[in-house]
Amino acid sequence: MINLAELKIGRLRYNSPWTQVCLVGFVAFSSVGMHSAINGLGGGGLGDVRLSDIANSVLYACFFISGFFSGSVNNILGPRFTMALGSSGYALYLGALWNYHIHGTRWFVIFAGAFLGVTASLFWSAQGSIMMSYPLEKDKGRSFTAFWVIFQLGALIGSVIALRIEFHSTLPSISTGVYTTFMIIMLTALLTSWLVLPPHLVVRGNGTIVQPQKSLSPKQEMHEFLQLFKDWRMVALFPMFFASNYFYSYQGALTAFLFNGRTRALVSLLTGLGSMIGSLMIGYLTDVLPFTRRNRALTGCFIIFISTCIIWGSGIGFQVQFTRSDTKVLHHTIPWDWTTGVSVGPILLLFACQSPFLAKDAAEEANHFL
Repeated sequence: MINLAELKIGRLRYNSPWTQVCLVGFVAFSSVGMHSAINGLGGGGLGDVRLSDIANSVLYACFFISGFFSGSVNNILGPRFTMALGSSGYALYLGALWNYHIHGTRWFVIFAGAFLGVTASLFWSAQGSIMMSYPLEKDKGRSFTAFWVIFQLGALIGSVIALRIEFHSTLPSISTGVYTTFMIIMLTALLTSWLVLPPHLVVRGNGTIVQPQKSLSPKQEMHEFLQLFKDWRMVALFPMFFASNYFYSYQGALTAFLFNGRTRALVSLLTGLGSMIGSLMIGYLTDVLPFTRRNRALTGCFIIFISTCIIWGSGIGFQVQFTRSDTKVLHHTIPWDWTTGVSVGPILLLFACQSPFLAKDAAEEANHFL
């Protein structure tokens, strides 16, 4: 049997932090990336926006609650097992959407949303622990960039797949072929999770070994968790955490309301591309500006704040021109196809709205550097 920790191809070591960061990126590529792509289709590709809103509400409520404890779970179980558990919820949620598409089972979508909320918090806790502990200090900015690019490449490729399948369709919903393809890709995330090495087997470029945090008892973990809220810097990041996620359900509902199936696939493709561009920009910014690390993080946050205000201000100007009950928007019957001339502006606006991904990335950087 091959010992992965000793595997080496040329100068590339399997047990190097860069290899492990890329593996984590590919797990996210197959799970979160595909989930982002299916959400980018508007309401998970469903025609029932209300059901999608309910499922997302349950998902993020469970995400919010379990997020307070997922870091402690990761410390006890270790990042590899926690990540495998975390990636499982994405496949189940897609399966629930697929089931609703065929059989119309509403409760399963809501249950899967709750399950994904719990498991997603586990995934991101494991991902965060690896990103913050495996690379050397000088490589962390580029490590975040590498992860986010690979992760967003999943959303981009998923959108390309959906667009290719739906290219000649003008139906308002997504076909079964999209769900089938995405499910196959998502299941690979479970296998890839087990290829990630535990901390004590990872060797950095300077020869040092990653020292895993000593596992505490559940009671001690809870005590340490509560101590975090005494740090004002942790509490000060809460508004940014909120801003980095609330837009998912809003944009999904808007996309499902305005566009037909193939145009939603195009929007998903463009928003995935926007996320990749944003990830590259913020990673470059936090590594190369001639400032201290703290000032680089603050500069990145300021740029994101200004761009977000401009983009979302434009979004408000568009939003106030119609309501959910309208059958026409800007004097054109909905759902729009991309051949409808008036659709170009809103499509580009949704592309630009992916700047909140910059905010999420900057939040992680700021949390580390401040």
